[in-house]
Amino acid sequence: MEGEAMKEQLYTLVNQTDISQITDEQLSYMLANLGNPDPILRDEIIFTLFARAFDEEVFTSEQKQAIVEYLLANNCLYEGLGKTSDLTLMRSFTALVLSLAIDNDAKTTFLTDSLRKELLKAGQAYVFLENDWRSYDPDKGYIHALAHGSDLLASCLAHPSCQYDQQLLTKLQNFVIKIDRPLYESEAKRLARAVKKLLTRYPDQAEILTAFETIDVACWKKLESSNGQYYYLDFWQEFLSSLYFLSDQQRVKEFCQNKANDYFTKLGYRD
Repeated sequence: MEGEAMKEQLYTLVNQTDISQITDEQLSYMLANLGNPDPILRDEIIFTLFARAFDEEVFTSEQKQAIVEYLLANNCLYEGLGKTSDLTLMRSFTALVLSLAIDNDAKTTFLTDSLRKELLKAGQAYVFLENDWRSYDPDKGYIHALAHGSDLLASCLAHPSCQYDQQLLTKLQNFVIKIDRPLYESEAKRLARAVKKLLTRYPDQAEILTAFETIDVACWKKLESSNGQYYYLDFWQEFLSSLYFLSDQQRVKEFCQNKANDYFTKLGYRD
């Protein structure tokens, strides 16, 4: 089926109250156009269909398995990594769809053990490797790879089979320290939501709070030798502020509150 005809078909489908099925032909088109620069096709039609089909259990188990196999086998989460191009759209929306898939697997267990392991490993790595930090483009809509990568990280850390990557907190530090521009489209909040999942899984927070302290010290040390810009410190503070409100663990909340007091005092915001 020609592209425009399939687009119209999917548009009709996404506006139906009840979706009975998504054919293999429709699914192939959706996967091929997951990173399409057209925001109407990519976001409002294709991704919305993915979200509804996972939530409403429209996909068959074979289709769900095929989705994850396709995205991982074709390296969609890493295609063009390191470059600022339209390929970021494929990486970003691959992260979102994989997030839907791993959430669904936590409920229905459709993935093979090997594929689940591969996905959980990739989901804990991607966001810290992404360096195209654009959020919204007036022509292409939301790109938002950092936020979507954080959503994938959160879904992976919440999965009951997830083996926590022991290097994750080191990756977090390296990521925060390299921030060199303002990030103001909920990136810090989404990353904090992901780390909150980690705190939930590991109630003994001593190791995690020690890592947070290391990150905090690194941010202030970098400020001492910087040229005056401190976007990394602002991001870190927003991350901790978000974690303060997201977490219900007293030690975490106290840590975040103390660091907020340090931030406002050291930067001269307090009279």
